[in-house]
Parts: sequence; C-alpha cells; structure tokens
Amino acid sequence: MASTSGTSPFPTSLSGVEMLDVQHRDAVTRAVLRLLDTEIARQTYGQIIDGVPLCGVARAFQEATPDSRPFQLRLIELTAVTLHQIAVVLYKRNLRLHDRHITNPRNSVDQLTWWRQVGDDEGDDKFPPVYRPEPWPTLFTHPQYCDYPQYPDGLADNVGYWAEDQIFGGVVLFDRSQPWNTPAADALTSPEPNLYLHPARYGFTRRLWQVKDEEQRALLEFLLSPTPAAASSYQPGANGPLPLLPTSDHRVRIDPHYAMFRHRVYRDIWERPEPTDEDCYFWDRRPRNSTDYPEVEDEFRSWGLEK
Repeated sequence: MASTSGTSPFPTSLSGVEMLDVQHRDAVTRAVLRLLDTEIARQTYGQIIDGVPLCGVARAFQEATPDSRPFQLRLIELTAVTLHQIAVVLYKRNLRLHDRHITNPRNSVDQLTWWRQVGDDEGDDKFPPVYRPEPWPTLFTHPQYCDYPQYPDGLADNVGYWAEDQIFGGVVLFDRSQPWNTPAADALTSPEPNLYLHPARYGFTRRLWQVKDEEQRALLEFLLSPTPAAASSYQPGANGPLPLLPTSDHRVRIDPHYAMFRHRVYRDIWERPEPTDEDCYFWDRRPRNSTDYPEVEDEFRSWGLEK
C-alpha cells in the first residue's frame, strides 16, 4: 500500500524492502516473521486461503534513526502494510481450498457465504417496500473500509483491511496532521502521537481509539523479539499482545467520519471517502453508549446513577 508521504496517492513501484539498509531491513523482516508465526495470523490467512510494501513507507522508515520514535512508528506501519498486502495477494489467488473437498455444490464457498436480508419487495397500502441491502462482495470485509472501487487493489484491499482488524485489533492508522518525519519536524516540541486502531468487532467500539504508551511498547517489543526458533519468552504460535482491544480506559477516541478530514488520522488518503452531510447528521445525532463513549459512565456516576 502506498504511503501518503509520496506525491501520488497510488502505488508507483513494487520495490520497498530492497531499498533499506541491513539494519532497517532486518528489523522489518523480523517484525513481519514474528507476526506471521502467531496463531491469530495463521487463522486469518488460513480463512482467506480457504474460501511487499511500497517505496513511500519504506523510505520514511529508512530515514528514521534506529530506536527513535519515528523508527518505531514506521516499523509498525511497514509491518501493517506488509500484512495487508499478504492478504491482498492471497485473495487474488482465489485458492478456495474449501471447494476442492466438497461433493455437494450447495456447500461451496459461494453458497455458504452468500446472504441477503429477507424483506417485502412489493409493500402494500400501509407500508412501503422493505429495503434489502445487497450482500457484501466478500465476507472478508471491514464495514468502514469497503469502498473498493477507489482502492488500488480493488476488492482485495477490503480483505487486507479485514486482515488488519483480525490481527492487530483494527485497521492501523496514524496522525498525519503534521510532517512528523521531515527535517522541518525538528522544530516541533511534541513527538508523533501513538498509533490509532479502527476496529470492527462485535461488542467493541466503532470509533477510532489511540493505544496507550505501554501497549505500543509491548507491541514493539513483540515485533522485535527473536523468532520462535530462537525465542525463550514466547511459545511458537503465541499471539503476544495481539489483538489490541479497547477498554473504558482508552479515552482518546475519534468519530470515524471526522478522523481523516478533521483530525487527519489515516494511513492512505484514498482509504475512506469524504463523509456526506447525511453521514455527519447520522453520527452526530445517534444515541451515545458507554461502549463508544466511555465518558457516558462518568456522567451517570456524577448524577448518582450506576449502570
């Protein structure tokens, strides 16, 4: 996936890791291999099978001093981009191993995963026809990242975002409000903020949430830890701190429709379209619950009420 640091929003070259020096290349290679060995990665990619990062990100990573904050955040970004692209490649191969072991066509991937909401197409004098949304083109879909006509890899990028959510706990996003990794950033008094995750998991928030310092450190330690063959602190297949999941203690959150165009939190400029007035109207007026807005619980307590 292309980074927003380039002049074009779309990929122009497939070379990436090759441009890194040995120290930087070893770091990203170790991080990717560490994640690929986890049980959660095996399950995620196994589902895709059953039914090379690009220059922009790599260049920013290469320019970062090892062990610096830019190095750490670009390592996470490069790792997320790589795992996204692995999912893209697997989906494009259309292996469908499941279909090779069935005898009844009704048990094929297409038949088992196709859905359509039941409704009344005709209606009557009292009630209008019931709207029936069309099924997603693939069940490997993050509902907030399904604008595949504008994605460089089309529908396969839907699968990439879904894989990120399964492995990391959400689509991996960054604060792009300032040029953190340029010489001009030397004058900044504050470092680049921690990464954000945008989950799509039942029972968890639909808003973007920012990971805490200790969580980001734990993720980096896991990514840079030895591979399982030489590791002593991790068992093969262990997921380490992943997936990262939000709790009521995570108070730095952003509404999805304002993330990119107001707060400048995203990874690629084409990942989500600009929200319409109707989108903003819906989000701003929908009831607030403690899952999305944990401060609601504080308000209840201040009123002497408990959930």
